[in-house]
Amino acid sequence: AYQRDDPRAKQAVDAFCYQLRKQIGAYVAALGGAEAIAFTGGIGQNSPIVRGLALQGLSCMGIVIDEAKNHAAQPGDDISVDGSPVRIFVVSTNEEIIIARKAKRWLERKETQ
Repeated sequence: AYQRDDPRAKQAVDAFCYQLRKQIGAYVAALGGAEAIAFTGGIGQNSPIVRGLALQGLSCMGIVIDEAKNHAAQPGDDISVDGSPVRIFVVSTNEEIIIARKAKRWLERKETQ
């Protein structure tokens, strides 16, 4: 819907990315800088639009995304511009396997009690 210029979808995505950008900026400021930023989960891993919009205007903090790399990104890729002081990664997650492993450990502990 965003790519079809649906005004409500555009407003929602823009508002989401604005809030994300504010939080990234706040964390970088609070930490006194950053070495890397990781985009993960469903949106972070699969939406180059969100990654690009979320990082707009943060070049003053050394955060510069390479749009070509961003749009072709696969999990594990660094999508920052070459030589960028802050690296930007797309990271895959598998929440289901983490939950399954924790459940397995919990069940194993219950069996031994």
